[in-house]
Amino acid sequence: MKLAKTIVIYIIGILFILTGAAKLLHLDTVSIEIFQRAKYPDWLYYLVAVTEMVGGALVLPVKTRRLGGLMLCGIMFGAVWTHHYLGDELWHYIAPALILLSVVWVVATINEK
Repeated sequence: MKLAKTIVIYIIGILFILTGAAKLLHLDTVSIEIFQRAKYPDWLYYLVAVTEMVGGALVLPVKTRRLGGLMLCGIMFGAVWTHHYLGDELWHYIAPALILLSVVWVVATINEK
């Protein structure tokens, strides 16, 4: 179980680092469209990108895992809420909700051996 959890944590961390970098390089056109539809300010897009990268990096070491996980939970809760706010169909919620649940699991089980 410990190996599986470590693998999941590293997948989550690396994916968030990469998606944050993709946002900063304007390669994530789907997120750009969602932010524009929601009429969010441009600075929020960059804040989310940096938070994804920092949270992804912080979730990797054990000592900073909780802080990184909490940052990523905030990002993913915001993603789920945004899809709700925009009135998107239910299938738009699936990926952000599953990622949110995975990050919550990581944060909730940090001290388990």
